Order: sequence, then C-alpha cells, then structure tokens
Amino acid sequence: MSTLYIVDGSGYIFRAFYAIAPLTTSQGLPTNALYGFTKMILKLIEEVGAEHIAVAFDTEHKTFRHEMYSDYKANRTERPPELIAQMPYFEKIVTALGIQALKLPGVEADDIIATIVKAPCGEAAEKIVIVSGDKDLTQLVTERIEVYDAMREVHFTPKVVNEKFGVRPDQIVDYLTLLGDSSDNVPGVQGIGQKTAAQLLNALNSIETALKDPQKIEEIPGLRGAKKVRESFESSQDKIRLSQSLILLKSDVMPFATTTNLDEFLWPGPNTEACASLFADLEFSDRLVEKVLGHAQLSSGNKATEHVARDYRLITRENLQGFVETLAQVKEFAFDTETSSLDPHSCKLLGVSFAWQPGAAFYVALGSDLGSAGINLEEFKQSFAPIFANKNIRKSGHNLKFDLQILAAQGIVVSGEFFDSLLASYALRCEGRQHGLKSLAREILREQMTTYEELVGEADSLEAIPVEKVKDYACDDAEKTHRLTVEFAKLLDQNAHAKKLFEKIEMPLVPVLAAIEFAGIKISSDVLAGLKAEFSQELTLLEARIYELAGGEQFNLNSPKQLSEVLFTRLAIPTKGVKKTQSGFSTDAGVLEKLAADYPIVQEILQYRTLFKLVSTYIDALPQLINTRTGRVHTSFNQTVTATGRLSSSDPNLQNIPIRSEQGRRIRQAFIPEQGYKLIGADYSQIELRVLAHLAEDKNLIKAFQAGADIHTRTAEDIFGPIAMQGGERDHYRRLAKTINFGIVYGIGAPRLARDLKISRAEAESYIEGYFGRYPNVRKYFDALSVGLNQTGYVETMFGRRRYLKDVEGQGRDPGYAERALINTAIQGSAAEIMKRAMIDLHTKLGPYADKARIVLQVHDEILVEAREDLAPEIKTLVETTMENAVELTVPLRVDAEIGMHWGEL
Repeated sequence: MSTLYIVDGSGYIFRAFYAIAPLTTSQGLPTNALYGFTKMILKLIEEVGAEHIAVAFDTEHKTFRHEMYSDYKANRTERPPELIAQMPYFEKIVTALGIQALKLPGVEADDIIATIVKAPCGEAAEKIVIVSGDKDLTQLVTERIEVYDAMREVHFTPKVVNEKFGVRPDQIVDYLTLLGDSSDNVPGVQGIGQKTAAQLLNALNSIETALKDPQKIEEIPGLRGAKKVRESFESSQDKIRLSQSLILLKSDVMPFATTTNLDEFLWPGPNTEACASLFADLEFSDRLVEKVLGHAQLSSGNKATEHVARDYRLITRENLQGFVETLAQVKEFAFDTETSSLDPHSCKLLGVSFAWQPGAAFYVALGSDLGSAGINLEEFKQSFAPIFANKNIRKSGHNLKFDLQILAAQGIVVSGEFFDSLLASYALRCEGRQHGLKSLAREILREQMTTYEELVGEADSLEAIPVEKVKDYACDDAEKTHRLTVEFAKLLDQNAHAKKLFEKIEMPLVPVLAAIEFAGIKISSDVLAGLKAEFSQELTLLEARIYELAGGEQFNLNSPKQLSEVLFTRLAIPTKGVKKTQSGFSTDAGVLEKLAADYPIVQEILQYRTLFKLVSTYIDALPQLINTRTGRVHTSFNQTVTATGRLSSSDPNLQNIPIRSEQGRRIRQAFIPEQGYKLIGADYSQIELRVLAHLAEDKNLIKAFQAGADIHTRTAEDIFGPIAMQGGERDHYRRLAKTINFGIVYGIGAPRLARDLKISRAEAESYIEGYFGRYPNVRKYFDALSVGLNQTGYVETMFGRRRYLKDVEGQGRDPGYAERALINTAIQGSAAEIMKRAMIDLHTKLGPYADKARIVLQVHDEILVEAREDLAPEIKTLVETTMENAVELTVPLRVDAEIGMHWGEL
C-alpha cells in the first residue's frame, strides 16, 4: 500500500520548541526544538513505516495572504532568540536524513501540502497522511487523506473531524471563517463560537447560503442569538469573504502542482556521513545517532532487502484432517489467536493461525461466515488440543502469555518448550527498541505488516470483518512471528548473557504470569464503598481548609493553572527555582514538596492530591474492573516495560498502591480470598541490600546479614555510634540509617540525601562518608561498575541482563543521571531476577496442590498466595522455603510471611 506522509515542518518546529526541556550544546547553541523535531521524524519512520515522505517548510518571505490583508499574522509575538538560533538547522536535518525538504518563497507550508495532495503524485498514492497539529489542514481530509497529530497521536479522519468540530471536513474552511483565528489575526464573525458555527453550518450547509440570504439564519431551530448573528452577517460580508480567502488553502502552487511521480518522495534512507557530522555538531545523544544509523539499513530504498512471497491459506472442514496430521509432525510452530476482545474469560475465540516456514501460514477460522465449511469450537478443541499438549513440539508466539490464557479459557493446555519473540527482543535489548510485532518486523525482517487498527478501521471488532481479510492479517502475525523466532534464536546463540536471561528467567516466567493473570484476585466492593464514603468526607474537609488558607475563594484544585495562580500570584509564594510551564509556574510534586515545610496550604494540597489519587485510581476504578464472569480483578503483568527487569502491572496498576501510608494499607484490606481460603503474603526482607552485600563482597555487610542483625540498626550504630542507639532517639536514628542504606543503593548524592533527611549538605556528606568508611568494598564495587560502564558501555545483572549507557543518555535532568540509573540497575535488576526465579519455582511446587493453592499477585518484593484455609500453614512454610532458596548468595535471603483474611494485615 503506497502511503505518502507529508510533514508540516514549520508547525512542528514551534511545537517541539515548547515541548522539549531546554537543551544547549557546549558551544551554547540551543537544540531543544532540533532534538524534538528529529525524534518526531524518526518515530514516524520507525513506528508507521513511512516509505514515501516529505517535509514542507515556511520561508521568511511575505505571502499572498499578506498582500490580501496587511494585518495577516500581525498579532504574532517575535520568535524567542533561542528558537531563531536553531532555524538554519531544520532543513539541514531533513536533508541529511535523506528526506525531501519542500519550500518556496512567498508560499506557506500548508499551501505546499495542499498542492501535493491535489497534484498527480498525490492522486497516485493510495493514502496520504498529513503530519500536523494545525486544524487548518483538516479541510483536506477525505476517506483517503487524514491529518495525523504525531505529538498527541490523534488521527483526524472524516469521522474524527466531525466528532471534534461538529462539521464535515469540506465545511472546515467555513467553520474556521466564522470563528476566525487569533494566532493568524484572521477576523471572525462577532458573536459566533464553536457551537454556533457548527449549528449554523449543519443547518445551512455553507456560509454562502447565509451570505446570499441572511434571513435564513433566524430560521435555524434553537440557534441562540439568531438575530444578532444575522446582523453580524449582514454587516460583515466583506470581512467574511476576506477571512474565507485567507483560510482556504492554495492547491495550485507551481512547480509542485505538476509533480507526477510519487516515487520522487521515496525515502532512500539517511545520508550517514551527513547525519554523523551534523549530529556531532549539535551534540545529539548517541542513542539518537544510533537510531539514524540503524535506519540506514532499513529504508524502503534498500534494494538488497528480499521480501518473502506469501502463501496464506484458510483451513476449512474439507482440509482440516490433512492439516492436523501435517501440524502434528512438525518440530515447532508459531501460532497466534484471534479473539473478539482482550478478556480471556469472556471473549470468543475467532480463530488461530499457524506458521512453521517462511512465507506460508494457515488460518483456522471458528464460527466464521463459511457456513457448513466452517469449523466449530468443539471440532477445533478435539483436533488441536493434543497438538498443543505435545511436549515434543516447540510453540512460539509474540506476547505468548495472552495466547496461553485464551486457550486455557477453552480448556486447552499448552505444554512443552516455549519461545516468545517479544521476550527475546527484550532479553537482547531491554531499552532503546520497540518490542511490538510491527516494529520488529520492520527492524529485523525489514518488512511492513498490517496492524489490527488498519484492518478493523471503523468496525467494532474482527467479527465484523470478512474472514478472508482476517485470514491474511492473522497469517501475517504467525508468519512474521515464526521468522522472528528463527532470527532471534540465532542472535541469542551469539549472546550468552541474553540467552541465559531468556532461558532461565523470562521464558519460564510466561506460564507463571499467564496463570496468575487468569486466576485474578477477589476484591470486596463493600470495603471499597465504605472507604469511598470516608475518604470523600476527608477530601471535602481538606478542600475547605485549602480554600480558607487561600483566602476563602474556591478554585479547581485539580487544575495546575488555577493552582499556580493561587499559590504564586494570589498568595505571592516566591517562585525562585520554580520552573515555568505553558500554564504558569509548575505545581508538580517536586515543587510542592520543597514548599510544604514553609507553607501550610501546600501541605494540605499534597494531602489532598494523595487522597484524591487513591480514590480515583483505586477506590472508584477497582469495582469497575471486577470481571463479571469470575467476580475477580485480573491485572496484566508486563515483562517488557521496565529497563531494570522489574514487573509492572496495568488495568489495574497494583504496583503503586502505597504501603507506607495508612490510606494505602486500608485499600489493601479490600483484597480478600475466596470463602474457605486465606491469603499468604510473603515479602523479601531488604533484598536489594542483600544483593549489594553479595555483589560488593563487603565483609562487614556480609557479616551483619549472616549474623541476622537488623541492618538499619547496625548501620545506625556504625554511623551515629552505639550510644546514640541507646537513648530515646533510637528509632529516629534507625530511620535515618534506613534512608541512607537505600539511598546508597539508588545512588543518591549528598544534595538529595540532605533534602530527604532535612539536614545540611555537609552533614549528609559526612553520613555518606561514614557509610563507605564502614563498608569500604561497597564504594570499590560502585567504582568498579563505573569504570566498567565507561569501558564496555553497559552494566550487567546476576542473570546477564544488560542495560546500555547509549540507551539512557539524555533521559535525565542532570549529567550524572545515566550512570546512577545504570549502577542501580545492577542491584535492582538482580533483585528483580531473584523474585522472578522464586515465582517460577513456587509455581512449580504449588502444581500438586491444583486449585487448593495458587499465586494470585506479585508486587515489588512480595508474593501473594491464595490457599485453602486448612492448608494455609503448610503452604506458608512452602512459600518461605522456596523464596529463601531461589538463588544462592553469600548472605541468606530472608522472607517475612503472614497468613490473613485480607492483604492489609499481611
């Protein structure tokens, strides 16, 4: 499918400038807009596979619109000097990337885009995507042409345009004429807003109708102020026609109007030498440079790429038996399930695709429109369940965890060796790469593929799509997955560290997580309802106190703009050091936490935000997520999101329920077992500090853990002295030591420690020096990590997960962020791997207990198990033993386990 992407370069220059934090080269050249603009172009190429692409620019020359109306754009403020300094480089970037830069003196970028769309080359494209956030360009939208706002990720199709503005795309010129445009100083019609404009056009179809007979305006049913609108039309006809001419895009700009060959815009890939030189001057991050160089091998103009011919076939009742016999003889196959929704417990299984050789795949459609030739679910289960259960056949998939749950819901057990191309990609490179099937197909296989969104379009689901189309889409998924499996298997064989991680941790965890997600956890709606009433009352009291402290006037507490105005304008809180945003001075958590000690209103606002978030994120949301079939909540665990290897969860995110706050602990009371069962909570004690002791080989730290000492108390005695720990301030010093212990693990320096402990920087530095004085090998370990990082460019965890410096540089707010993040990865990543290993072992050991005991949740360093009440003590011992023996360290792993009737008491 030939799709032409035309980027509104000038529009994105300004948007990038204001969206990206200030960046400056060592020579003082600002680069924030340049960096953001380049990232946007590369993301477009990488994620949507833009093969035919061009970028249109404005010039400094006045245009025909200035000749028509001397005040055109007269209200625009001068460009900031920081942006002016960057202007000469945008076209250079586009040219270095190998993309056509389109511009013409006296012509705006929008008019160039409109001309290309209407030119013979535009007519030759099957689809055109205008990449812009400018609403003026929506006048060009048709069924074949869309406007894509890449920053907001919104696709303006005719349907979306109508939903957004209330009018059709062919009415957008008239719609904007009525409203006017303050940024371009285009006059509108007095008294007409968005609603009135849409109402008028929906009734009269066009402005022309109203201009010819203004009286018709008063005949529009329900039009407020119809008489005044009519009078405005009668008195503003010349101004209306002027505005219309200014907004209407010119589509006959020479020479673009005569451009006939779409392949003029075929992207040949970047000029690597030009990019390397230019990006070096601009001091772009190595990560961005590497992306560009990687695309040099992936461009559509690379004629060396060989595309595999496709042979996709539909399996019907007629050829079912022969296909099953063939499938049963293969050594491995890739498969992909197609469903009516993403809920394994309620969705319909629509079909399964299979592939085991390049270019060929087969789709078994269930309940399709094939009539008597179709295969029903029972026939499918009878034919394919033995194959899925065959341990001698390796099964591969992309996000295999989902497919395992889908088949489990149908009573189909999948056994044997697994291979997940999603996880193989993640094991090889946890950061700096998109792991989605479409992205990997383009990067690894150098091919594009149809996505679900492209197939479904405006249909509700796959059920509404003809089976022949679904066949091609489903087969493409399975075939690409098979070839990715082959390629990634080769890459893993060449990378022992990644292979170890993949085979020992990530792949064995797939069926474990599938089982946990499928089981879900029970939640008490009654408990949440009680908390809702209580917390709502507390929020009301907090609101009242905040309004009183603000001077008695009410405002929207959840509006950053209004809150900023109250704090920094009305209450005149000093803004020194507070960053400025488009909506005013920042009111983010970091800013408020610094102000809280001096301003009671800020303390109350922080409490309000915390409580409001708990109510909206959990108390309100959790009851809506209870599955109607199971009566339980089924979170999704994500293996490929974090760079450290820790699991994350979504829908709902159960990792972020605060454990330290009383409100957070009370929300956990809503998590309960089934009747006749109990919950067992098992939490690793100080696992990251134990990992640090093991990796650093520090004798004093190892000795403390081997002796079973309270490490925070021991650290407090070492830093503050034994006498301090004998007085009434014992708990205080232990809390300080705990902050220092974990601060060391996370690599915080004296400024951050001073802020956290509310002490002077000098005092914080003395605490850190005292820590390293007591545990000297910890410092040596960190120094060795730093040296190794600079030599190799990566750090590695106990199980071989590597995180690369090039993938992290440029992400943080200060120069030392990347190194701190990577050093922490060695510890936090190793701890995450120990937890995963424990989950794998525990899942296996709980196997003989069938439905009597199962893992139902994993959060941070904790595993939650649901066990039959009479077996709970036995299972608790099994959980403790398994977790404590997950790996062998020089220090013992310790687990705190409890049995209870809800999560809050564990």
